[in-house]
Amino acid sequence: MRTKPGDIVVSAFVLGVLLSAGCLSLDTADTFEASITTDRDTYRFGEAMQLRVIVNTSQSMDNVTVSGSGLVSSKGPQLWLGPVTDDLISGTNIFNFSKVVPQCSDCTKLSPGVYNITASVNHDGERLATVSCNVTLTR
Repeated sequence: MRTKPGDIVVSAFVLGVLLSAGCLSLDTADTFEASITTDRDTYRFGEAMQLRVIVNTSQSMDNVTVSGSGLVSSKGPQLWLGPVTDDLISGTNIFNFSKVVPQCSDCTKLSPGVYNITASVNHDGERLATVSCNVTLTR
């Protein structure tokens, strides 16, 4: 039996209708991606910093916790994120954090330089993702 060009178009159309109607489904793996961003790359001591943890997921999840820290000096982390617990929806979820870089570099033992900020995304005691970014501190 020989296939005609019109048969392929009709077959593709029928397959599209069945998929869109939910009669057929393609087996796709669950996706989960996370990232962290800041509003700038460089900050001075005492300046405001906007951080954003973005979670893209293919499934909804209840009670997901985002937390983190950064700007680590000899006195430990000088910046804390969260913890914030919320429900995720399928798609893009955004966790915003407004922080201020510490004013006193002598008090915190932070010197000008490049520092890491890390956040983790947890659900039911399981770490789903750890993300990080670097920022530069100047005087």
